[in-house]
Amino acid sequence: MPARVIARRPMPKAYDLLVSQPVSTTGLSRQERSGIVISAVADADGSAHAVSRFGDSIWDLRPYFEQSNVAECFKFIAWPTDCPASLVDDCKAVLYAWFKHGLPGVKPPHRSRRLQGGNRLCHSADALAERTRHRTL
Repeated sequence: MPARVIARRPMPKAYDLLVSQPVSTTGLSRQERSGIVISAVADADGSAHAVSRFGDSIWDLRPYFEQSNVAECFKFIAWPTDCPASLVDDCKAVLYAWFKHGLPGVKPPHRSRRLQGGNRLCHSADALAERTRHRTL
C-alpha cells in the first residue's frame, strides 16, 4: 500500500502587518527598531501575528518559504551573541534595508537570497568582532 502524502498548507501571509513596517531603521529609537516585524503569519481568522522582530536574536523566516525541500535550519538567521550589540544591530539594519529596498536597479531579494545575505552578514560580523578582540588584547 503506498504511503499517504499529506500536503503541507502554506502559512497564511500577514501582508498588512508587514507593509505597515517602516522602510528604514534610520531615525528610530532602539525600542522602535526592536519592535519592527521581520516576519509574520495570519491565523484562520485573518489576525496577524509577528513571528520575528528586529530585536530578536534569531530571525525566523519560515513564513517566506513555501516549498518543502528546504531544511528547517536554513529558514532562520541566528545573529551572533559574542559580538558588540552595535555591530549586530548595524548588520540587521543593512539586511532589513536590503529586504525592503533591494539594490539600485534590482528587485528586493527573493527569500533564499535573504537567508544567504543574513548568514553572510552574521559570518562577517563574527570575523570583524574576532579581529577587534585580537587588537584589544
